[in-house]
Parts: sequence; C-alpha cells; structure tokens
Amino acid sequence: MGARGYYQPPGHENLAGCDGFYVDNSVLYQSGDIESDWAALTARFCESMTAACPDLRVVNAWKSRDLGQSRYVLLSNRYLDIMLETQDDYTAFYAIIPEDCDCVPMAKRVFRSYVNALRRVLTGLYPGHVRKRKNAWECLFVG
Repeated sequence: MGARGYYQPPGHENLAGCDGFYVDNSVLYQSGDIESDWAALTARFCESMTAACPDLRVVNAWKSRDLGQSRYVLLSNRYLDIMLETQDDYTAFYAIIPEDCDCVPMAKRVFRSYVNALRRVLTGLYPGHVRKRKNAWECLFVG
C-alpha cells in the first residue's frame, strides 16, 4: 500500500454508487511478463464475471471523464461499469454507477447485487488474496 492510502476511483465522492475490492498483485502478476499476465487476468476475470452477470459486456478500454481524467473500464452494462486500476502492491476492482448512467434510480436498486457478484468472482479466483477497504489506510481480508 502506497503512502497516499488505498485507491478509490477519480470522482468517487460524486458517484451514485461506488464499491470495490483489492487483490494482491503477487497472485495476478507471476510470470514476469506484465503484458501476458494482464491479458490472462482480464480474460479470466471477464469470463468469470460475465458468467455471473450475463448482461455485462466486455469494454476493455479507457473511458473519459470530466477534467481530462479517465478510468479503465473492463466490463459495462446500462447501469454500471466494472473498472480496474493497478497500483504497486494491488489491483483495485471497482463497480461504479458512472456519471453518464441514464437510469440512476434503477442502477441504485441493482448495484449491490453486482458488488456481491464481484466479491464472489474475485474470492473464487483469488482465495485468500482479496481485501475490502475499511478506511483510507486499512483493508480487511474478505476472501
């Protein structure tokens, strides 16, 4: 964990929904070839997450936001984006209701089910290496 605390998506305080998990990079990047590890990570995660939530579609692209910032969105549907951000020690996996969501009330109703699916997928893929943010400086293992 870096000196700035655990990652949260840019603009998280203004999102209608934002929740996520952190996975230790030691289990994600093992081969020494970062690009092939990233490709394997995203392929495996997308396959598992779309099996859990068939309405998600693979985006695998940077999504622009206000003020020139962007987020790396791996999966998306009408209500939310699943984004990833790799830091020095961990990769953050976040479900967010994006600013451009066209149906925020419905997105809020279904949001928790996607967060629960995200947790199940991550703890299934990386048991013992998934954390949940408690506060800016602490995370707890959730599976």
